Amino acid sequence: MSTIADVARLAGVSKATASRVLSGKNAALVAPATAERVRRAAQELGYQPHPVAAALATGRTGAIALWMRNVHRPFFSELMHYVADQTQRHGLDLIIVEQRHTRPESEGFLSAGSQWPVDGILAHEPPGVVQGRPVGAWPSVPVVVMSEMPFTGTDAVHFDLRDGASRLYEHLVQQGCRSLAYMAPDEVANSARGRYAAYCDVTGRHRLKRTFIAIPEAAESCQAGYRAAYDFYAHGGRADALCCHNDELAIGALRALRDLGLRVPEDVAVSGCDDVTMAAYVEPPLTTIRIPIREMVENAFAMLMDRINDPTIPHRNLTLPTQPVVRASTVRRKDTLHEEDPS
Repeated sequence: MSTIADVARLAGVSKATASRVLSGKNAALVAPATAERVRRAAQELGYQPHPVAAALATGRTGAIALWMRNVHRPFFSELMHYVADQTQRHGLDLIIVEQRHTRPESEGFLSAGSQWPVDGILAHEPPGVVQGRPVGAWPSVPVVVMSEMPFTGTDAVHFDLRDGASRLYEHLVQQGCRSLAYMAPDEVANSARGRYAAYCDVTGRHRLKRTFIAIPEAAESCQAGYRAAYDFYAHGGRADALCCHNDELAIGALRALRDLGLRVPEDVAVSGCDDVTMAAYVEPPLTTIRIPIREMVENAFAMLMDRINDPTIPHRNLTLPTQPVVRASTVRRKDTLHEEDPS
């Protein structure tokens, strides 16, 4: 493998000059013709700078970390896809850091496995946060948060689930639903934000029966949705609409209702949240709330690049809207169906 010394020898310059040109540090001190000769020599030899050496020379690692929970879930797979697309476009490496719900918020961000040598971090729902503010140990590198909850004290892109969820649950009322159950982890019942807050608002406003179906913490999977829905309806539970905290829970619930001989949406209307790709392809197609994942990532990545290039700029927060996507799983009145073509 060629070294910087090989490049310098072929170009007829000193190692220091070759290093200036190839690292970009103090490259302006080198005459253009000399710099071009160094670059041609590097190309001819197939020279690739060692990443650690390059980081020491430039103060940049050329890597971005993506912090998130439960990488196996479809929502996070799509999130990873869009972040990887951005890092590739910018010639950066991507480090994935997974942290599930295993640490208290007071331990902070750094204790959650984010102490990587990176230039910046994109964090989806990070730890070390209380009421929208970072607390405890927090990374020294730039951080941009992507979250359902508004943030202060750092750059953030927030998606407003309360509005999108409120419109979806009003749709259920319009379809004649009079008892709405909400399926989510236990911890959600103790919060007053986002989609669950919208559920409480709508059921309270219309004086509808409200039921909370708890699943184990962080078990927001198809299997958990199946078990919870099956147990609830098989043991006499009554709700003519089932509002699930995410699409995976809803897809599991669809199968459970089918196994119990209950019709969707005639007996039970089912909705989810996220609008993952599979939501449009299950039977019946799933009504859900669309989170603009690509737009969220593009804006967060642009914020991170700006913060890396100029750490002194003021913190910025951006709120993105969410949209209800009405499909056949909740439509009892066929004149109100606005199902999208999944193709």
